[in-house]
Amino acid sequence: MYTTIVNDAGSVAQGIQQSIEIYSLSNRNLYSVSLEAVIYPNPTSEFVMLSVNKNKFSDLYYFVYDLQGRLRKSGEVNKEETYISLEKMESEIFLFEVKKTIKD
Repeated sequence: MYTTIVNDAGSVAQGIQQSIEIYSLSNRNLYSVSLEAVIYPNPTSEFVMLSVNKNKFSDLYYFVYDLQGRLRKSGEVNKEETYISLEKMESEIFLFEVKKTIKD
């Protein structure tokens, strides 16, 4: 004796083997990036240093956002330590992002 449950989404019968479809999504162009970055001093009023370790990648860029998500500043990371001036920016909390390309 089997119990069958039916609703708008479909049906399932207890005691009967159910078929399962598994899909694997992949992208050959997708790769993982391991990046260690440190921003100091914190807090600051004039500048911060972005220190990037284990940088084996070229075309790295930094982006500075305010808490409303507005882009406030951006630039290229072209060496292990990058100077980022904050002198003309209002005092607030900023979010920093480092990306491989500028076209994302």
